[in-house]
Amino acid sequence: MKTQLHTYLKQSQQLNLSPQMQQSLRILQLSTVEVQELIDQSLLENPFLEQESAHTSFAAPQDSLIDDNPYTSYWKEQQVRIPNSDVTHDTNAQPSTLKSHLTQQLFITTPNQKFRDIGTYLIDHIDEDGYLRLPPDDRTLQTCGPEILNQAINLIQSLDPVGVGARTLSECLALQLKDRGLYNETYAAILDNLHLLIEKGPLALAQKCALDVETFRAKMDLIKTLSPQPGLAFSPTETTIYITPDLLFRRYNGQWIAELNKEAYPRLFIDEKSFTAVINKCQSIDDKIYMNKQISSANWLVKSLEQRAITMLKVANAIIRHQIHFLNRGHNYLTPLKLKDIATEVDIHESTVSRAVTGKYAATPFGVIELKSFFSTALNEEQPTLSNKTIQLQIKKLIDMESKSSPLSDDQLVSTLKTYGISVARRTVTKYRESLQIPSSYERKKMARVLNF
Repeated sequence: MKTQLHTYLKQSQQLNLSPQMQQSLRILQLSTVEVQELIDQSLLENPFLEQESAHTSFAAPQDSLIDDNPYTSYWKEQQVRIPNSDVTHDTNAQPSTLKSHLTQQLFITTPNQKFRDIGTYLIDHIDEDGYLRLPPDDRTLQTCGPEILNQAINLIQSLDPVGVGARTLSECLALQLKDRGLYNETYAAILDNLHLLIEKGPLALAQKCALDVETFRAKMDLIKTLSPQPGLAFSPTETTIYITPDLLFRRYNGQWIAELNKEAYPRLFIDEKSFTAVINKCQSIDDKIYMNKQISSANWLVKSLEQRAITMLKVANAIIRHQIHFLNRGHNYLTPLKLKDIATEVDIHESTVSRAVTGKYAATPFGVIELKSFFSTALNEEQPTLSNKTIQLQIKKLIDMESKSSPLSDDQLVSTLKTYGISVARRTVTKYRESLQIPSSYERKKMARVLNF
């Protein structure tokens, strides 16, 4: 189905769109949650609308996809978390942020103004996970001397939550073991050699610590009860909600296709029988006019939702054709892509593509990804130079999308950025990553390995 767009160009250079076309564009830019809210409201107001149980799809049959898709069980597990600031919190129960929670404890713990000043500075450099991320070239603390600095760090590490203020994963876990009175030479050996868990596997770590498999397993089971991200144990100011992907990127007969997620896409239909029965019983012209308006409104909503689905599928399948290497090989193989590339390919306006990808998510073998993440502003030929902030955001986006078990090294980030037309030195990437308070790939992998062991 193809909706024809009739536009009229005035001297003011404004486009006049029909009310129906305006409705279609508004619905296209809505998120899945907003679409469901619109449907719920329409079902209440319009007696001729009915909602299907959404067991149909706009793509290949479900049973024909299962055998060819190695990620079938993966889809339902994939959800993306986003913060929701529109939630009321009981601010009397606890401070609103980790920073204020730590600062309050600091001022209660020590009356010494010098330690309060240093401690406040340290707290400012604790990330949301609870780790102390001091810049490598920090000069602010050099005047206080190493002994005073270590005392201040120890003071911060004595605060709640346990493990906060650690500089490495091993230190974080050690602080928690010490708090429980369990830290000993055996645990020290395990934590000092955690890198072996990543590099050579659990058996190598057990042998290094001179532990039999059963004892090693027991020790690791206890370590798994610790929190590698103590800052997250403190209730944040924002709650977490879950977004179900709008689309599934699936493999069918050896080819990748986009399919609407039946769990996220409710379908409406018109109850023609009810309309016929009601219209035949109408006694007045006004009643008939009202009922005809209702059925017309219902039809336009159904058509707008169908057009939204068709547009999203067209855009998504075009994205797949450009990002086939990503789907087969991972994030390092994302292809530079611009909105106008897709707009030209599917013969729609660039702004329509933008509406179709903003706030829409697809489940892929490498996680749930917002469709607009497949596009890079770095390819804008009219903007050959990029600000430091733009590059930092691109680095953060790549790390957010990486495989947790195989995080991107700084060298890999350099290579990936080049595919987006961004040429930066490795030391620059390292500097930007550290300024974002993101641990090294080694630390990220170590944390993921411990969590999944």
